[in-house]
Parts: sequence; C-alpha cells; structure tokens
Amino acid sequence: MYMKYIENKNLNLLSINFIIPVGNKTIFNNKINKFAHLIEHLIFHGSSKYTQYELLFKIEELGGIFNAQTNDYYTELYLRITEDNVIEAIELILDALIHFDISEDDYNSEVEIIKIEDKQANSNVDFIVDTMLTKCLNHVKNDNIPSFNDIIKIYKNIYNNWSLVIMGKLEKTKIEKIRNLVNDEGEPKYSFSDNLLYKHLDFKYKFINKALDKNDNLFLYVFRCSDKTDTLTMKLIKNIYVNGLSSILYDKLVSDFNYCYNINFRDYSVHNNFFIIYFTHDNNSNLLLSDAKKLFVDVFNIKYINSLKSTDIKRAVNMVITEAYLKFERSSAQINDTIDNYLFERDVTITNNYLDKLKSMSEEDIKLLLALAIGRE
Repeated sequence: MYMKYIENKNLNLLSINFIIPVGNKTIFNNKINKFAHLIEHLIFHGSSKYTQYELLFKIEELGGIFNAQTNDYYTELYLRITEDNVIEAIELILDALIHFDISEDDYNSEVEIIKIEDKQANSNVDFIVDTMLTKCLNHVKNDNIPSFNDIIKIYKNIYNNWSLVIMGKLEKTKIEKIRNLVNDEGEPKYSFSDNLLYKHLDFKYKFINKALDKNDNLFLYVFRCSDKTDTLTMKLIKNIYVNGLSSILYDKLVSDFNYCYNINFRDYSVHNNFFIIYFTHDNNSNLLLSDAKKLFVDVFNIKYINSLKSTDIKRAVNMVITEAYLKFERSSAQINDTIDNYLFERDVTITNNYLDKLKSMSEEDIKLLLALAIGRE
C-alpha cells in the first residue's frame, strides 16, 4: 500500500482517505462491470474479526466518522478523526481492506440493496444525461452484476492496491508508525493512468460538439476544450459560459424558450477538459433542436470571445476569485482537491499564485486564454 502525508496545520481533524482508481466506469474484461459500488458496500461488512456493526461501532468509540463513496473514476473510504485515536482507527480499517472476507449471504443482501439504489438513480436527471452521453460517445455496454466468486477474484486482482492519503497535522513518530502499518512500498503499482477506463477514454472519447435529440424534454451539448487549456482557463470558461454570463444562451434559451439548464462541468476529468450542458424544457417549446445547436456554435467561437464586454470579463474574474477564497476556507474542499490532484496526476487547485496571475492579466490576455481553449490561436 502506498501512503502520502500532506501537512495542514489548520485542520482540527485528520482526514484519512483510502483510495483506489477503480470506479463505476472502470472497464474490466472489456466491459463496464457493476462491481465498484458493490465492493464498497461489501467492505463495510468488516473482516473475519469483526462484523459490519462491530467495525463501525469500534470506530465510533474512537470518535471517528467513517464512510465511503464510489464515483465514475475511483472508490474512497474516508475517516475523520482526532490525532489521539488515528493509529487504532487505521488498524481497524486496514484489517477490513487487507483481509477482505464476506459471506455469500452478505453478498446477496448487498446485491439487492444495489438494485434498489440503481432503481432510484435511474430517475435522476444526472443519470439520464450520463446514459445519453454514453450512447452518444459509443461506450461499451454495462455488464451484469458479478457473481459472488467473481467478486472475490476481482478484489484479489485489482483491489489489493489501496493508497492512503492523510491530510492534517500528525506527529512524525505516528507518521512512521502508520507507514510501517501499511507497509509503504512507494508509488502504487496500479495507478489511475493504468486504469483501462483512462485508456478507453483517451482513444475512443473524441469530445466534439454534439447534441442529442433522443428525449423530448432533454437537450445535451458537449464541449471539448483544447489540450492547451489549463486550470485557470477552465475556471474562467465556467464563469463566462456556465454561470449565465453569456447573454446569447440566457436570453434565447431561458427567457424566450423556457429552457431550464444545468451544467456538468469537469475541469480535470481524465485529462480531458470538457463540460456538458444539458437542458430540460417545455414540450411546447418553439425552439427546434437544430436552432439550439446553432446557438452553441454562435457562442463557442473566436468571434464571440472577441465580442465579450469588459463587464462580462470582470464578473468572471471576480467570480473565480470569490470561489477560490470560499475553497480556502473550507477544509472539505481542500481535502477533495488533494484527493483529485493525486488521482488524476494533475494539480487542479486554484492557489494564491493563480489568483495573483489572474488579477494582473489584461482583458486581451484573458481573451487569448479563452481562444486557446476552444482550439483557435
């Protein structure tokens, strides 16, 4: 297991994060397998020593808050705890991870829970959009939920390579003790860049301007930025295009045609800079999808960038600064950035240096960054 310690003296609680680059969209045996979320549930059943209840109860006895989450790209078990009890809590979690041991009854009960959660998620707009995007980009099909024996094999094959990222304030002696506990072997053998999903996206996901018309109430637009786009530029794009500063999108789609839109904005996802804009709308809308496509073409081009008003740029810059300061003040946001930076092997944190650079930039400098982002010199 690989361990990384990041000192942050401002945190009263330690953030203990066990992570592995295996998520809901990880491709295994050439298919997306429904094992990441299921294994996350099964890990909570403890080990041969403790049942699920006993494990959680023992961690709570130490004052620890323990939970887990699985997203498209990675699985994470996270613990928030004081320094006094950190060693004992990590030992408990390590036992569950290293000596992963579940009964077939536990497996069957969790499969039923996963089915219920999937059914609930299927009614969620984000799920519908994600499904449509998957079809749009010709992704591989989902496989069935793996069998009990398959789960055991999958865990042995790819889950026995967790990384431990600790953020907070910890004595040197305790850092060394934890390194010995996890048997720190340096960089993990199975990193995010080795993830088959990463390779699949890199070669087959060609993010171009596309809109889907497979749903009477939903319109989807995907914009793929150029490889030259850095973190700061993506933040500016978000606040110029995404937060309603574009009068073309707002006036036409919201005011005139009763469209209500939401943004799925990812500035670091698998080294691809892109954002997805999706709209729900009234069935009686007079706007044709072909007209909607033209509106996006009219906005995401060099002519529109050059026509941006000083007030638009100023508002975007000020919003980037405000959002950055909000993150500086929230330990949970700092922790999330730290985990994402580690997993995606790219620093997406807006620092004070970024803000100083932003404040010193002229309007022309900002327009040039935006032009590079849409792939125009």
